Amino acid sequence: MAAALLPIFILSLIQTQADFRQQAEARRVNLQLAAERSSASTKARLDSTQVLLRALSPAALGPYCTPRLSALVDDLEGYEGLYRVSPTGQAVCASGRDEGFRSGVAPAGQSGWFERLRAGEDMVVMRAPVDSDYPPALIVAIRAERPMGRFDGAMAAVIPLTTLQPTTPATPPCPRDRKRP
Repeated sequence: MAAALLPIFILSLIQTQADFRQQAEARRVNLQLAAERSSASTKARLDSTQVLLRALSPAALGPYCTPRLSALVDDLEGYEGLYRVSPTGQAVCASGRDEGFRSGVAPAGQSGWFERLRAGEDMVVMRAPVDSDYPPALIVAIRAERPMGRFDGAMAAVIPLTTLQPTTPATPPCPRDRKRP
């Protein structure tokens, strides 16, 4: 009798192994798609930040700079602070949140991101210093230039890393244990 059941047992082992391979492949594809979505979302966020900073650069000087930047930070989700930094690295205008200065944005004279902009890079994305007593964040900064191309400081935004994390769906992908009738 055992010899008669042996082919059925072997066939079930082969089918089980094939099912595990299919599940593993489906899981791999789903994880890859999720990573691509997350990457595209983060890239879009950084691109929109660059556009915002470029649009604000000329308007970030003047008597009403601080209220404008503060209103934008309050209205737009995901920004901890917006800053206009002078060529020497001092904050000329800030979004009004004093705690933002602990993010490593100002004073910026000797910071790595500011030195890179001063050296000619157009945009820098860098993690805020860990020792800044500030939630983990990114500093996104663009180079500000005078009409003849001379370095004129930077526009910077502080984006908390929590806003860049992928969101999870409201409904779980797998049903929870439910009672059967």
